[in-house]
Amino acid sequence: MEQKLIQVFLIACFVLLNFSYSREIVIVDKGKSDTRILISPQASNFERLAASDLAKYIEKMTGVKIEIINSEPQITDTLTRKDIPIFIIGNLALKENPQLQKKLETVKKKNPVLRADASL
Repeated sequence: MEQKLIQVFLIACFVLLNFSYSREIVIVDKGKSDTRILISPQASNFERLAASDLAKYIEKMTGVKIEIINSEPQITDTLTRKDIPIFIIGNLALKENPQLQKKLETVKKKNPVLRADASL
């Protein structure tokens, strides 16, 4: 489960990183934001959790709630905009930029170690 969350997070980071090469990214400015978080309408529970956590922590840091979009018409409209920051989470990111899968393959560990804390 942790490995899946890490993969979803890495996809979001790669999308943001690719976007950042073209210009400065301002997620929140003076208490307002046009930033959007996109997930597929068929997003997995991990993808939904990653989007929710991202929105939650941006709100905790800035006080501004970021919209999570998961309907096809809104996703299509948002992807045509070049004037706002967009976080694309999970499989939707791979669909929009298939090169991301190759980048993920280069950074993932072959035999990750997962540990659980079972304190009672």
